[in-house]
Amino acid sequence: QLMLLFFIFLWWSSCPGVGRFRTRPTPLAASPFFILSSIYFLLNKLIFGTWVGHYGEVVHLNFEIKIIAANCLKYFTKYLIYWREWSHPLKESFIAFLDSSIVVYSFLSIGLGLFVLAVFLFKKTNRKWRTFWLSGVLFFIALAPVSNLFVAWILHGENDRYGYFASLFFFMGLVALFQHFEKGIRYGLYVILIVISVSYLNRINGYWENSTKIVHGLLNDFRWENNSEIYVLAFPENYKGIPMFKDFSQQDLALKHTLKYGANKISESKFYQVAQFNMNTLTDGLTATVDNNIIKMEFHEWGSWWWRNGIGTGGYETANYIFKPVPKGCEITLKNTAEDAVFIYSDGGLWKELKVD
Repeated sequence: QLMLLFFIFLWWSSCPGVGRFRTRPTPLAASPFFILSSIYFLLNKLIFGTWVGHYGEVVHLNFEIKIIAANCLKYFTKYLIYWREWSHPLKESFIAFLDSSIVVYSFLSIGLGLFVLAVFLFKKTNRKWRTFWLSGVLFFIALAPVSNLFVAWILHGENDRYGYFASLFFFMGLVALFQHFEKGIRYGLYVILIVISVSYLNRINGYWENSTKIVHGLLNDFRWENNSEIYVLAFPENYKGIPMFKDFSQQDLALKHTLKYGANKISESKFYQVAQFNMNTLTDGLTATVDNNIIKMEFHEWGSWWWRNGIGTGGYETANYIFKPVPKGCEITLKNTAEDAVFIYSDGGLWKELKVD
């Protein structure tokens, strides 16, 4: 709706007059979209009891200007200097820098100043500058629905989709800016941009390829469909941020459903997904030992941590076991398990079974 109103304004302001074929539009042209949106929010309230779903009203209706401006700055610099691909310490420092008040309000002041300048000079500039200014405005309008949501930066792939649509206008504006340079410089900038983009694209595609290999390897290696209880002590949640067995169900369904729909291995067993972890290489995994119903697990490598229900996890207890994180691993105390229960964990993309008496 914001983009539609923006284009209606441009059309209205550029139309020289009212004629048979040149009628100025009015904001009423956008009324069907606002009516449909109002119906959507009303149905949300009537059916689900909240005006906004997904993350809820507290998150989606938070209009704190500092948060919105900081997030817009993060998306802008993400595409401008590719900080998503930086090393973790450098990236962490840069995000903290972008969140500082002086940087946020400086960015906001400069942005508003440039917008006002563009409004006054729009008709006096050439098409290249007009394309640049329009792309900038559309970039930030496209960010509006996600501008108050957390900008993920720790893991690759996490919530990158939030900026896909906006990035279209960012690069349109960047190309329009490049057009102001001499041909040799312009083509050189294009080559640099393409080389960097393709290089990072190839790397992220490699992450997706490796995550797929791990998933299929674990599905093909699974062989315990007939046990009444299956305790999945540890298995991968993501590979460098690329989801593999992400599970928000809180019912331990990720592995069971993936086996069913991805490998046609249908099991009536009760699955207990004790914990998950993030992988950074194809060989990441754990070793496990058991002593007096206490299972001790230790990561081979540093850089992995425990996940459950789609987020990081600490210790917790159920009727069947107690899970407790410890440095570089965990301890699992068994309480109530079936006689034929099987205990498995992932190591280097394959399953290992732990014998528990």
